[in-house]
Amino acid sequence: MRSLILIGIIFQCLLLTSCSQESTGRISKAYHNTTARFNAYFLAKEKMIEIENAVLQKTENDYNKILDLYPTYDTNFAKTLRPMFDECIKKSSLPIQWHKNSKWVDNSYILIGKCRLYALDYTNASATFKYVNAKGTDENDKHQALILLMRTYIETKDFTNALIVDDFLSKETLNKDNTRDFALTKALFYQLHGEYDKEAIQLEIALPNIKVKDQKSRVLFILAQIYQLYQEDEKSHDKYQLVLKNNPPYELSFFTKLYMAQVTSLNSTSDTKKIYKYFKKLLKDEKNKEYKDKMYYEMGKFELKQNNIDAGLNYLKKSVQEDLSPVQKAYSYLKMGEVYYEKVKNYKVAQNYYDSCLATLPKSNLKYKEIELRGKILNDFVEQLTIIELQDSLLLLANMDKLALDKFLDQAIALDIEKQKNKYEADLKRKEKKEAQEANKTNTSTLAFGDGNAKWYFYNSQLLVSGKAEFIKKWGPRNLEDDWRRSGKETSNSDENVNDNSLESSQPNKIVKEEFKAIPLDKNKLLKTIPFEQEAKDSAVYKSAEAHFKLGRIYKLKLKEPINALETYQKHLDKFPDNKRHTEVMYAMYLMYRELEEPAKETAIKNRILNEYPHSLYAKLIKNPNYLIENKVITAEIKDKYRTIFMYFEAQQYALADTLIGKALLQYPDNEIEDKFVLLKAIIKGKQRDYTGYKNDLIEFKEKYKSSAAIKYANQLLEGINNYVAPDTNVHSKANPQLNDSTSNKSINQLSDSTKNEANILKPETAIPSSDKKEKETIPIQKQDAIAPTIETKKENLPPQK
Repeated sequence: MRSLILIGIIFQCLLLTSCSQESTGRISKAYHNTTARFNAYFLAKEKMIEIENAVLQKTENDYNKILDLYPTYDTNFAKTLRPMFDECIKKSSLPIQWHKNSKWVDNSYILIGKCRLYALDYTNASATFKYVNAKGTDENDKHQALILLMRTYIETKDFTNALIVDDFLSKETLNKDNTRDFALTKALFYQLHGEYDKEAIQLEIALPNIKVKDQKSRVLFILAQIYQLYQEDEKSHDKYQLVLKNNPPYELSFFTKLYMAQVTSLNSTSDTKKIYKYFKKLLKDEKNKEYKDKMYYEMGKFELKQNNIDAGLNYLKKSVQEDLSPVQKAYSYLKMGEVYYEKVKNYKVAQNYYDSCLATLPKSNLKYKEIELRGKILNDFVEQLTIIELQDSLLLLANMDKLALDKFLDQAIALDIEKQKNKYEADLKRKEKKEAQEANKTNTSTLAFGDGNAKWYFYNSQLLVSGKAEFIKKWGPRNLEDDWRRSGKETSNSDENVNDNSLESSQPNKIVKEEFKAIPLDKNKLLKTIPFEQEAKDSAVYKSAEAHFKLGRIYKLKLKEPINALETYQKHLDKFPDNKRHTEVMYAMYLMYRELEEPAKETAIKNRILNEYPHSLYAKLIKNPNYLIENKVITAEIKDKYRTIFMYFEAQQYALADTLIGKALLQYPDNEIEDKFVLLKAIIKGKQRDYTGYKNDLIEFKEKYKSSAAIKYANQLLEGINNYVAPDTNVHSKANPQLNDSTSNKSINQLSDSTKNEANILKPETAIPSSDKKEKETIPIQKQDAIAPTIETKKENLPPQK
């Protein structure tokens, strides 16, 4: 008896000793390991499974892109899970507090870190994982913490630190679970960077160690998508088959079957017919109603893959018309935009579809910026095309006779009214269709007391709804009271006389069809837009020419369509022979012909530039492609000389200025501002009253420097000298005594105001060529000599006359 008591006392002592958290004995560790694992840690882990399932169910999968590897959600949803996070953290904290010597402490910290990660509390999550790595006792747990730390860095776009962790773990020996999770985390990194080929490699590494069936199905599906993206149809088809064998959730199963059709080998016409039947079977299945837009989208892609463009576009339009998912509608619009952009080459239509796509496409899409950029290019393209069409139409209308124009405007107004009416009717049909769909959803929904499949009348919601509709149709709305059938009882459609707490009518609220009222265009306003005056016509021509030029550049530089660019540039040359951009357009054509290796056309356009515009910058570039680089120092020197000469000119030291111009042209032949020197030399002759030489030099300047920015000014000066006639002779020369101040003052009125505006083109500060630069504010011309005007400048720091 005493021995039994002694044994009991010893056992109790051992039991009390084993409960100590500080003890490192076997019994103590076994006790705390068992207690921690099968109590608090077990409950915390179960709660974590519940959290992960809730997150997975909340995620809306976008099957139009490579499926997200991990669920995605926002902070608002994370807040709804806060009670679950708190509960999991509370349970995870117990082993840490009461079982410090157990091996489940590290695991409990990891669960706390995961809660913070799922709660999007990245700062505390990373701190927790770092703590486990620093203080943990088990290498596998430390590796797991580092993998989760790497995932946290990836989620926060801190890719530099993510790569540091990746580099460390790559050198470690990992167990199977950590090998799987590390590969999946690396796959996430590559997915976010759009490197799907590298993602596939990591998924293949992870696949053998994935135990959860639904996760395995998802990974297989993503692999199939990636292989399909890289046109490895056979591999893709095999992965899709494995997904189905894994018995995935219905949604994943549906999309797997849908995508398998795209990668099925088509060896004969019968194979293609099988695919068509397969699509039709999926369409007929009532369970797939909510995916109808997606099915039409895939059918459109299938047709396009067979190069059936019209059929493909028709299915894509059907996809949009279903209007079930804004995201799917965005992808359908995008695919149509791509077809019109890449295959049909109808950029105007493509622009409409890209605009529609960007209105609903999620900005999180990896290709959003690329799509947005193409949309902007197309907007610019359509803008220039619209300018051309509008200005050309207005010019055509301006040249019509009055009766034809009047008739045309009447037809245009009538056509606009017809368009308004068609739009009104189309909008009305869309509203009616939407109302019908909403009513259908209400009628087919399951009510609290029964469903649409119930056999007994009052448990069948569909029968109740249709029954009530029939009752109202026959009897009208009646109050629930005695003698409701009496023919003498008044019926009323007023809500005040109806006491009806039953189901709402299945009939949709009818849209009140308002009478169509057109807003006709104002004929007088239309007439005001037509350029009847010459100035307005010139403006229209200029706008059209600039739009042609810009359109050619868009074709060449942005759309990479050299053939269309060349056609547009040729139209520019043909339609606008006097446009200032002629040399620039021809030089662009010269470069494109060289790129396209068409030597005959290249030589022809080159000779045209050299013959018609021998002194232009582009002629110099043809002769010497390095002209701009080599000419940089020379240009600086020649501009400095010109500045000095111009100061002598302003100081009225004309003889010296003329001599220095001659020397400069000999020293620097064919320089960048040669035209300025030559024109200034001509004006000096006018200042010296050598009017014949002045006129001849201006004519020669016009012929020689057609592309000069000063050509307009030279034309105006020539017009001034041609309009000036001396009282006794038609010849202007030094011998004419009549050329006095009064006649000079008289002739100033013959110069247009625009001549004054062009005068400062010769100032040293103005760079030539400068066709794209706006002209500076004008400086007034001296009245004493209107034929050879002088630019007023401050006469300071002038060099002495030699």
